[in-house]
Amino acid sequence: MRYSAVFPATLIVIAVFFATSARVMAQEDTLYLSAYLGLNTLQDQDYTNRAAPVSGDLELDDAPSFGGALGFRLHRSFRVEAEVNYSSNDLDSLNGSTGSGPVSGDLEAMTFMLNGYYDFDLDWPVVPYIGAGAGFGLFDASVRDGGTNITQNSSGDDWSFVYQVGGGLRYNMSDHVSLSGGYRYIGSSDIEFDRTEVDYSAHEIRFGLHYDLPIGWDQ
Repeated sequence: MRYSAVFPATLIVIAVFFATSARVMAQEDTLYLSAYLGLNTLQDQDYTNRAAPVSGDLELDDAPSFGGALGFRLHRSFRVEAEVNYSSNDLDSLNGSTGSGPVSGDLEAMTFMLNGYYDFDLDWPVVPYIGAGAGFGLFDASVRDGGTNITQNSSGDDWSFVYQVGGGLRYNMSDHVSLSGGYRYIGSSDIEFDRTEVDYSAHEIRFGLHYDLPIGWDQ
């Protein structure tokens, strides 16, 4: 696990703690559903194949991401979400120690995270928010040499620790429906499969639709 993962993971623990403590001040606790559509952009990822052996930078194409969440509004400013998100990025090329050239395959990611959000209640039509989260991801990867013999074919899957941090804006269309747009960074510990190791470091722009369920508990 990278030490850089500790900070955002700590943020989510703190957010949940204060959110739970703030329930005594809430006017109403509300459950809501969220659906997300985004663009997942992976930086060049560190790549190592110990069987070849070869190491270098793996380039991947951008891809859409799809997500859904069940949220719980603990306070006007605090909420938590249990989220599932999916993306699949195609491989493009490898710039490695044995040369550079095209590769094919893909890197699929199914992540499961608990996220905490703070909404800045400024009595504006648009509400700024920040958030952080942590959880686990199931990654399925395949790397196939493009005929230049710069690496060996490999495939497999691995579970890995994941975390995210970001922010954006939310617009309340009605008392029960809102839209959001934002950015987040997603990182993970190293993904290992078939004597191969790949990083996962992604930037994601996404839009969300949120619906408050007709279930609440007055304080």
